[in-house]
Amino acid sequence: MIQFQRFLTPARSFLRNPHVGNSTRAFAKTFDRSPSSIRVISSSSKNMISSTISHKAAADSEVKTVEDPIVPISLEVAKQSPREFEEMSNDAIAIMAICGEQEAKEERLIREIMRADGITWDEAQPTFRQMKTDNRKGMYWATLPYKLGLYTATFSAFACIPMVFDLDTCLAFNEYFVTTDVADPEDLETALEVGSWSWNWMEPPLGTISFSLLCLQFARNQMQNLQATPYTEWVKNRRAARLCNQYPKYNPYIVGDFAKNDKWGI
Repeated sequence: MIQFQRFLTPARSFLRNPHVGNSTRAFAKTFDRSPSSIRVISSSSKNMISSTISHKAAADSEVKTVEDPIVPISLEVAKQSPREFEEMSNDAIAIMAICGEQEAKEERLIREIMRADGITWDEAQPTFRQMKTDNRKGMYWATLPYKLGLYTATFSAFACIPMVFDLDTCLAFNEYFVTTDVADPEDLETALEVGSWSWNWMEPPLGTISFSLLCLQFARNQMQNLQATPYTEWVKNRRAARLCNQYPKYNPYIVGDFAKNDKWGI
């Protein structure tokens, strides 16, 4: 008690200072209480905390008793659900077409034919099939670079193995194309020894081809950064413009969007 009064003595002298504000003086007076009053404040704080905890526990118990508001779909609603693209609404078809679904783009084109020609869905099928056929014309020559790249890469992937590790293949290739000195027989007893010898002439072409492909890939990325269309985008834009010119009575955006993403007839 004596120590507590010693603590309050400088506080009372501080409050008598005329330069101290009212808010500071009010805050400091909260310490100028007797021990009994402090015990009363402490007990009231404990009551408030316990009351808050009890209210929170009651609220949690009420939340746990709430039932799940989700109601399963009824059988009648499930029977009305569309199963094919032609059964979907125009909004659903438009959204799926924008997201890149090709079948939705085809259905949107069929409905454009129906709207422009004033015919039914079945009557629009011949026109749609003819547009698909016209869109795929000339794609054999347009896809020829891809086919050559596919066949060349597949052949090279398997042909390089015997050309590096097979002794007979390496000897024949060396005789007709390289004409370098053949290693000693004791240095060609295993496939790894053959590869060590043949790698003298196989490393330059393989390394050069790999570096060339890396440079071409980098150049393609820079074309895309400049928004320049590589060959694939050029073919898509070309066939879209061609189909729009062949069928000018239909919406060019719908026709072009269908033509760009249609199969290339492979």
